[in-house]
Order: sequence, then structure tokens, then C-alpha cells
Amino acid sequence: MMSFASILVALHLSLPFAVAAQGTPEVALTGSRAPWVDRATKIGPADDATEVDIAVYLRLRNESELKSLVHDVSTPGSSKYGEFLTPEQFRATFAPDPADVKQVQDMLRDSGFSVGYTPASGFYVSATGSVAQIKAAFHVTQDLYSYAGKTLRANSESPTVPAAIVDKITWISGLDDTRSLATVPQAHKGPAPPLARPASLAGAPPVPEPAYCSTYWDENLTYIGPAPAPYPNVVPWFICGYTPAQLREAYGANKVSQTGRAVRVAIVGTYASPTIFADVNRFSSHYGLPQISFLNFNQIIPPGIYNVPASDPCGPQLWYEEETLDIEAVHGMAPDAYLIYAGAGCLTGPDLNQTLYNLIDNRLADVISNGWLLYGGEQTVSSGQLKTDTDQFLQAAAEGITLVFPSGDYGDDLALDDSISGGNWPNGSPYVTVVGGTTLGLLNSSGKKSEWGWSGYINYLKSPEILDSDHLVIDSGLMDSQFSFFGGSGGGPSLVELQPDYQKGIVPASMSEVGYTLGGIPIALEPARRVTPDVAMDGDPYTGVLSGETFTITGSPAYDTGCTKLTSITQYCERTNGGTSASAPLFAGVLALLDEARISSLLSPVGFANPALYKLNTAGEGSTAPIIDIIAPATPMAIASAFFDVPGFVPVVSVNSAPKPGNTGVIEGQDTTLRTVPKYDNVTGLGVPNIPYFIRALTSK
Repeated sequence: MMSFASILVALHLSLPFAVAAQGTPEVALTGSRAPWVDRATKIGPADDATEVDIAVYLRLRNESELKSLVHDVSTPGSSKYGEFLTPEQFRATFAPDPADVKQVQDMLRDSGFSVGYTPASGFYVSATGSVAQIKAAFHVTQDLYSYAGKTLRANSESPTVPAAIVDKITWISGLDDTRSLATVPQAHKGPAPPLARPASLAGAPPVPEPAYCSTYWDENLTYIGPAPAPYPNVVPWFICGYTPAQLREAYGANKVSQTGRAVRVAIVGTYASPTIFADVNRFSSHYGLPQISFLNFNQIIPPGIYNVPASDPCGPQLWYEEETLDIEAVHGMAPDAYLIYAGAGCLTGPDLNQTLYNLIDNRLADVISNGWLLYGGEQTVSSGQLKTDTDQFLQAAAEGITLVFPSGDYGDDLALDDSISGGNWPNGSPYVTVVGGTTLGLLNSSGKKSEWGWSGYINYLKSPEILDSDHLVIDSGLMDSQFSFFGGSGGGPSLVELQPDYQKGIVPASMSEVGYTLGGIPIALEPARRVTPDVAMDGDPYTGVLSGETFTITGSPAYDTGCTKLTSITQYCERTNGGTSASAPLFAGVLALLDEARISSLLSPVGFANPALYKLNTAGEGSTAPIIDIIAPATPMAIASAFFDVPGFVPVVSVNSAPKPGNTGVIEGQDTTLRTVPKYDNVTGLGVPNIPYFIRALTSK
């Protein structure tokens, strides 16, 4: 195996150097230079007049004591389990010294910045200034680079700060445009034929109306002749979209009395959908859910968040879809939970870090679901941001807040970064709960189901013709000689985070001590690393969840059929949605049910859940297990799909397997270099919650 040491050095190492500014000794602040700059193409200098929002993050005090406290309050069996701190108690012991905060504020003012918001803890100081002021204050370049299909501003060297405060700062955000690399992992809603996206408030068109789909897994089957080898002739049509009631049946929420009452669930994303109230309430009225109003829903969004053109480079429409999906998924699983949506800006205003931290520092929620990850993962993020994120995650754990992140939709992520597989970020942190995806085959309303890891390899029929009402398909074969990777549950080892205690003895060494480069070359990771995901729920877009949203009228029957016209240009459509950013809010809803049960039993909320989850690894068997293990299919399986008024478009997608070269057979459980196997695996983690026994196991005293 190749040595990992050189890769780690290349990711995050930068050396301090001494400089002087106006006679004041200054030194380099390590960790505030984005690693992606080394892989980007320089275009030219940024405009000096461009206004930029920055934030200087300060170190927490008593870090070792904080980590020890988090272990004790989060680990069942500890004498301090569940004895969480209030925000005031946390600030008194662990927050930055107010004198240090004032020094940072004074430094920024002296450099000409307009100092803005500082949270009660003093964790960061926000400020606004120009590119020219950044260059002068921190002695850095500010150039434009081409990276990940975007034009991004960045510094190519470490910033310098006064020597007297350098040890009090962890990271300066805003020196580069890394924040715009935050993306929605939910990039799969079923393949759709191309259609130009009309520019309007509602944005992109919905997924086309399915011509053939199923309410339950094996309700509608199709015979394909000849067989799409290596898969059989008979395959199911994809799911029309599971309703909230079906999802509650699938995981047993219909068998418990809890509905999330008195539990606060927050959702963090970029931008804010201008039609969210109307969309969620239409969806709720269709499926017997409570309406949302100021009594059970609150939005925390910055001014001007709706004034975003459809052509905005950060893609607001996809974020609108994410917010809608997240809220409807949580609301469907825990209909009486109090919902909060916290919206961030993209390149201006509060970023995702600040938006998330506001919820944590004021303890505004018991569970926080995040529908975002950073493109390129840990290899994109500076060491200063890694440390800053970890500090705020520790604060959340100390205060009894559960942080939930999706595992991603691209398997080992080699498709996103061709250097090395590994965990994404922030979900690579050992202090967050990461939710992977499954393919859910719900068989009937009793909740009987089959469930596999989500990994799909796709191919298309050349000239499909659907012959009769039984959906018989005849075809001349597959479009391509080999299936290609479409999407799958993210996971794998972190490149920077060591294995936490709760994973020891449960996550096998083959997953925690080995990474891969493009081409499948193994890399030794020593010592063992944090591996994701932790648990899983339905995420395959071919067995996805139903969500409803306002879209633009397209004029195409493929997109407009089944939608409700609202105005001359907009319509409300309900379609299948998927990805692990559907899995994550579903699990956030499950945690709301659990927290209600714990609170009614005079216990604390579960808080940082991972230590408790991994203690459930061997608890119960079969139908009584609190977490049900997921294994790969026993024989090759696939799903077919077709769309209304789109002839000649019939994809065939594998179920948790990858065809061997030449389609001579399959590798069951394969998800890029990840595998669905018995017990813990890096596709579905420990497995999926069995809600009645999950709640029972985690409320027993």
C-alpha cells in the first residue's frame, strides 16, 4: 500500500513565517488557506472594490475538559449521561475570553473593516470590508481561480495577524469563496429528459410525470425482452414516491404514540424558498398532516434572501427543493414537532457555519438536520475550518443537541475528486450523526418490506416499446455495453479524523484502515479512522419519498401532467425525490419521536446520539432489533422507469450491485469501492431504525 503521510501533509500543512506591519510584529496564521487552491487554475486578480463578508473565529478554552465532558454526557452508562450544559454554562467555562474577543474586534476596526455581529459566546467576530482591505490587513493575495466549474476568489498564502492574538484565532473565513462549494448532495431525482430551465421565481421544472410506477415494491412489474443482462427479464417499475404514511409504516412509526410533540427540529440550508408555506401546507392537506403556521414553524433568514436571480451561480432553485424536501420529510415522520428553517447566504451575509452556530449557541433546537456538504470534502477544507467546525460540534454535543448530516450521493466520492476516496465534510466529524441511503422495497401497508443498500448503476434500453397494459417491453438491447454509476450512499474513512471510541470493535479494519485512489489502489490509513455513515434510511430516488413544491409551467406534458396550476406561470407538483438528503431529515424525524419519548419519561433529549447508537449494535434480533442490519440482495435485481409522453426513454438501474465487465454477472453490495455487508458497513452504517424497539431501547433507564 502507498503511504498516507505525504497525502495528509499536502492536504493541510502550512508553516508560519514572521513579518512586520507598521512596526507591529505579525506572524502567519496557519489553517486559513484553502487546499483546493492547489488544484485550481488561476485566472487573474480579484477586483479590489469587491465587498466581502469575513469572520474571525476564536479558540475555545479548556478543550480537553470539553471533550471529556462530551464523552461523559453522551455515553450511556456514564454517571453524567444526559447532564447537558445550558448555553450560559457552556460560555462560562469554554467560550473565548471576552478580552480576546475585544482584541480581535479592535484589530478589524483598526484595519478599516466594519465590525458586525458577534454571538453571545464570542466564538467569532464578523466583519465586512473590501478585497483591497483584506490584502492590506492580512498580507495576502486575492486572485480569481477556476475550480469545480466555478470562478472563485482565494488567497494563495497564509494570512498574517498580530503576534499577540495569533494563538487565540483558529480560522478566518471569507478570505476565499470556499463557502460557495457547499452543495446539496440530493442530486438524483430519477433521470429526466433534457429541458431548458425557464427563468422565473419558481425556477426549474419538476421531475417528469411517471408513466409507469408502483405504489408498493412489486405492485407493477415489467417483462423486458431480451433481458437487460446481467439482470433478469422481470423487474419492478420504480416507486411513484412513498407518502408520509407509507414511510411511517416502513419504519414502524405508525406503531408508536409519539409524534414529535414538544421537540424542536431545525433545518439548515442556503437561501429560502419563497413558496415554502403554501407548498408544505398543500402537501400536508393531501396527506393528513398538520398545517404549518407561526405556532409550529419559524424561519430564521437574513434580509434580502428572496432577492436572488434564477441565474445565481450558487443555484438557489436546488436549495429551494432541498428546504422543501427536508421540511416535508421531517413533518411527515414527526408531524407535531416544532420546525425551524435557518437560511444562510451564499457569497454574502451569514454563511452556513454562522447560521448553524446561531442555533447551537442559543440552543434553539433539539435536533438539527443539515442538507449540505462541501464539494470535494475534507480535501477542500482548510485545517482552520476543520478545527472551527469541530469546536461548534462539541458545543452542540455539550448542550444535548443532535446534529444530523447526509452521507452524500456519490459513494466513495472518487467521482468528485480523483485523488483519493474518503469521507466528506462536515459529515466526517466524529461528533455528528451521518445518515446513509437505502433502497426501500415496501411491500404493503402492514410495513412488511425488503431493504438494501442504495447503489445504482444505470443503462438504457435502445429502442423500448411498451406493448400492452401489462407493461411488456420489447427492446433490441442495452444502449451501452456497460452500466455506469448513477448514484449511491456516500461513506468511507475520514482522511483526518481518527476512529472514535464508539466505533472501536464495531467498524472492521478493512473499512477504517484502508482508503482507495482512482483505479482501486489501496492506501493504508494508520491509525484507524472515523468511518461513515452511522445509520441509514430510504434514499434511492427510484424508491424515493414524495414531496410537493411550486414550479414553473413548462408547456411540456412530460413535466406538467399531474400538476395543479396556480397562476399563469406556476404550478404545484408532487414528485419522487431521493438522495441521502432525504435520508437525513427522515432520521431527524425519528430522533424527534425518540426525544419526545425520552422527555415524557423525565429523561434528557438524546443529544449527540452516536455513542448510544453504537451500543445498540448487538441489541435484539430480527423484528425486535432497535436497528435492523441491511445486507445486499441475494440475486441480481434492477428497477425500470419510464415517463409520460417521453417515448424511447426507459432506464434500467441496478439495486445495490455493480455489473461485472461485459455484464457477465454482478458484484452484490458494491457501491463504488464501498460494500453493503452483514453488520456494520460503509453504505448503511449500523442499519435502519426499527422505531418501536429503537425508542424502547433508548428510553430504558
